[in-house]
Amino acid sequence: MRASEQAANPEIEVLYPGEIHGLLQTDIFPSLRYLSLAKNQLLELELPLERPFVPLKELVLDFNKFTDVSALQVLMPSLPSLSAISFQANRIDSIRRSPGTVPGDWNIFPSIEKLNIAQNNLKHWSDVDDISRTFTALRSLRINGNPFYDQKLHQTFRSVKTTAGDVLELADSQDRLTEDTQFILTLARIANLKTLNHSAVTAQDRLNGELYYLTLIEKELQAEKAGDILEHHHRYNELCAKYDREQKSKPKNGKAQNQPSPGSLASKLLKVQFRLQADQTCNVQKTFDCIIPMTMDIYRLKGLVSREFGLPPLSFRLIRDSNSTLSQIPQGTKDDSEDEWSSDADERSTLGPNSRNSGSSVSGALFEWKRHDTELVSSTQDLSYFIENDVHDVQIRIETL
Repeated sequence: MRASEQAANPEIEVLYPGEIHGLLQTDIFPSLRYLSLAKNQLLELELPLERPFVPLKELVLDFNKFTDVSALQVLMPSLPSLSAISFQANRIDSIRRSPGTVPGDWNIFPSIEKLNIAQNNLKHWSDVDDISRTFTALRSLRINGNPFYDQKLHQTFRSVKTTAGDVLELADSQDRLTEDTQFILTLARIANLKTLNHSAVTAQDRLNGELYYLTLIEKELQAEKAGDILEHHHRYNELCAKYDREQKSKPKNGKAQNQPSPGSLASKLLKVQFRLQADQTCNVQKTFDCIIPMTMDIYRLKGLVSREFGLPPLSFRLIRDSNSTLSQIPQGTKDDSEDEWSSDADERSTLGPNSRNSGSSVSGALFEWKRHDTELVSSTQDLSYFIENDVHDVQIRIETL
């Protein structure tokens, strides 16, 4: 049911705030579930109601003059059942909070599951992050027709200068975001989204989008002056935990240390030292150093090792040395990686960074260093799949079977 039908000329027939207040506080429409206030030249709706209006579930505010969604903040507590809002074709340029909002309290629309904010003036991807934090129950979103979708891809996260003076490139072959890229980067920033711009979000869409988004954040963390990068990507820690990715700390002083320029040839190469341990067939440890492309797959990598060390192709396995992947856990805590699938659980003793069996005390708690070896399983997967984006020098251990 519509409370009013809007005329073609909004200046002829509009509802003023007092009339809107009367609609919601009188018994004219006691079961009103859908209210359209489109084309009413509204700038805000600061209408504190004397009593809650429970029936209303959907509110349409299209073609008005709103500049931020927090203009509804005062009204929201009086509409406890409201689950859908449409702000299409307004003048919204940011997801701002009202001045009275408690700092850090983003959840001002806890009941809204469906939001239409298409054809507004959102210019930054950070606005999508703000939508995620402001509409915590959001399941359906329309956001097409906003300027941030027209950005070039390398502007998606802000252009940054590298140590070599080049602009950080986040794509190799395209200048502007394709519709598919827009889709997956948007859903990756909003955790529970089920529908985006009238398209269903599948499990595969979410997997692809979140992994791609995580990769772009990691690339951005390699850039100079990236100290505040994580402040613009509030899902980073959550995604690292979800996909078992190592979290990258901010570079000291906001600068990448000894990192090649992103997009350069050096950034696509990996310096590797292969080490064959001494055993019954070989009395002396052997090593081999080389520089290889990150795009080399594991089958080709094993072929290289087979030729250099004279080993039958199926007689060994490759383990990324754990010296570069040590982490601290409290002593006495079970390490989830220490199970029957671990290749060298018996070797995972308390390895300190400078000496064996050393522990460090942090705030009175003892910690021990745990090794996290990674086996490079035979596959067509690129070597880059097993190596962090900011790592360009690794050691690989060869274990004979």
